[in-house]
Amino acid sequence: MSKPFKPKTVVDVKRMTRSDITALYKHCMRIVGQDDHIIKAQSKDNKWLFGDDTNFLNVVDEYIREQGATLDKRNVKPATALVLQASPEYFRRDYHRDDPEGFGKYDTKKLNDWVLANVKWLKNTFGSDCIAAHLHVDERTPHIHAVIVPMFEKAPTMPKNKRKGETQAHFDLRVERAKKKKGRKVVSHHKHYLFGAGRKSYEIVVDSYAAAVEHLGIDRSERGSEATPTTKQEWARLLYKKSKEIEQNLIGKQKRQRLEDESFEFGAAALMDEKIRYAEAKDGRDEGLLPSTNWPQDKHEQNEIRSGVKPAKTRIVAFAKKIRDFTNTSLEKAKMRVFEMLKAVEKREAAVKAKEIELAEREQALGLMEGIEDTWFEDGEMSAANERTLRENGIIQDKIEHQPVLEVREELVRVQVR
Repeated sequence: MSKPFKPKTVVDVKRMTRSDITALYKHCMRIVGQDDHIIKAQSKDNKWLFGDDTNFLNVVDEYIREQGATLDKRNVKPATALVLQASPEYFRRDYHRDDPEGFGKYDTKKLNDWVLANVKWLKNTFGSDCIAAHLHVDERTPHIHAVIVPMFEKAPTMPKNKRKGETQAHFDLRVERAKKKKGRKVVSHHKHYLFGAGRKSYEIVVDSYAAAVEHLGIDRSERGSEATPTTKQEWARLLYKKSKEIEQNLIGKQKRQRLEDESFEFGAAALMDEKIRYAEAKDGRDEGLLPSTNWPQDKHEQNEIRSGVKPAKTRIVAFAKKIRDFTNTSLEKAKMRVFEMLKAVEKREAAVKAKEIELAEREQALGLMEGIEDTWFEDGEMSAANERTLRENGIIQDKIEHQPVLEVREELVRVQVR
């Protein structure tokens, strides 16, 4: 089920420099600026609600002179621009807010009721300070540009303390004279009762405006929401604000990255110096870092290490784990190399020992030959046991029967040649 129809107020407030005032006048008169969003056939229906087609800047200067006002030192921007609008649905309920077919179309009665409410609000709120208001019906949605010269009456300065050597009677006389003086008007956005509330001033303006159009079924915009831009200047202002936010975010990321890199360098040095080490996850505790063999005893140095690794702790923990795994792997490889080397040495030593035993046995056998006496023989023949002993020691070997060599006779073969 769709939500009930609830058009909202759309308000934009901007303090204007003298060049801004001229630029706004040219926009209203369609003298310059991008016009691809303008429905030119309807520009003739734009109309003045306050003022006329005189350049806004001339009107502002003339109004300030007539009022005998001066500019506040902090207020280098002599005028304030308002853009007043309602949600597109208020003017054209038969079209979607972003449907190009509905751009520039509106309910005449609703528009007139809305314009009347805006005129009353501008007159009651700003009086003669609203020097111009122009209705635009040739853009996406009807809206009003209003120019305000924000003034306040500054009370005369009252004497607070007696001057040096001044009598009480003379001081009282100065106070009475000050009370009779008239205040003077000052152009100031900062001191204006509606615009001078600092960050809350925008909300105050929207509250006041929403109360003026509430009877038309237009609700106040959500607090903290931004008005939907309708003009090139508003889009430019929004894009500039967004670009600044992106720039600030980028600067913030760069600062955080530099801080993290410095922290990582610090942590890597602490790992190399064996002040900290990798700690595996255990008993519900996440993996992290623990003091190592060279952990300092001084509390200040300990706190310095803890704070130094904090910005890049995640990176340092991952790096420490890689070091641990690499060290273990390298140690295992080293162990295997030592094992293979020792095994090769053992084989060589075993071979040498076997050779030594073989040589010793041969020498022993030769010694037996040299010590053979008649006792080895019985009735002039060697006994079977003695013969077996000599055979086992390789002293007596069976006679090798030589096979006759096959002789090949060569014969001369003569071939008849034809």
